[in-house]
Amino acid sequence: MPTPNCRLFFIYGTLLPGQCRARFIAALSARSLGAATTFGWLLHLGDYPGLVTQGWWECRGMSPPSAAEISPLVHGQLIEVPDLAGASAILDDEEGCLAADLGLDAQGQPVPGDIAFGHGLYVRQLVPVSLSNGTDLWAWTYVYNQPVSDPRCIPSGDWLNVDLAPLRETRE
Repeated sequence: MPTPNCRLFFIYGTLLPGQCRARFIAALSARSLGAATTFGWLLHLGDYPGLVTQGWWECRGMSPPSAAEISPLVHGQLIEVPDLAGASAILDDEEGCLAADLGLDAQGQPVPGDIAFGHGLYVRQLVPVSLSNGTDLWAWTYVYNQPVSDPRCIPSGDWLNVDLAPLRETRE
């Protein structure tokens, strides 16, 4: 039986320090573990980003951008929360999250939840995260869960260093 025992979150957008929704992280008494990355692509959705995975592209019948033009790494920060249930309730509500993975199994691997594409703005999933010192961990993150007609990827995969000029459109 899986347990939602992971108290780590990978944050990558407006929840980061200095961003418009950082107050939600501050209210959780979260502890920063440092800079981190995860595999995926960062969509520019106007006032906020959305991390998408290989599955997002596949659901749309598209191929992800090539690594030569768009970084397949999303940059952010790894945090640890003292109360997973409380943090999940607050952040799920703020992120429009209606579904999540079930947690980690006895072997420390994620157990997928019943997640339907398009159900909720984001879904909370366990993803592999790498700290800058090379440590690899599982962490919760919010994965964008809606279609986008003309997805624009942030080439660097870094919301804090987004340069709007080179944003590329990926067309179907």
